[in-house]
Amino acid sequence: MAIEDAKEVKDAMRRLGLQHPVVILDEALQEPAKGVPRLPSEIVNLTMDQSLDLVARTFGGLIIVKECVSSTGAHFIDLDYACVICDPRKVPSIR
Repeated sequence: MAIEDAKEVKDAMRRLGLQHPVVILDEALQEPAKGVPRLPSEIVNLTMDQSLDLVARTFGGLIIVKECVSSTGAHFIDLDYACVICDPRKVPSIR
């Protein structure tokens, strides 16, 4: 997720000793269609929790947080998204 590329998130992960696992990307990226929900191009003054909640509410899905510790003691974290309302035109508006 793009949220993970934010300087504040990277700094916090470094401070907490968290790493991303190696993942093979199997998704296609595309420009959003007209009339479907989208996030602003920049999100500021939100906590990580608030940012992930914004993603889940905007797109009608769940954020899945996976964390584990390897046998060497390295901490890994991975964020994923699962659609619940997979037709973006049916996502209820958030007020």
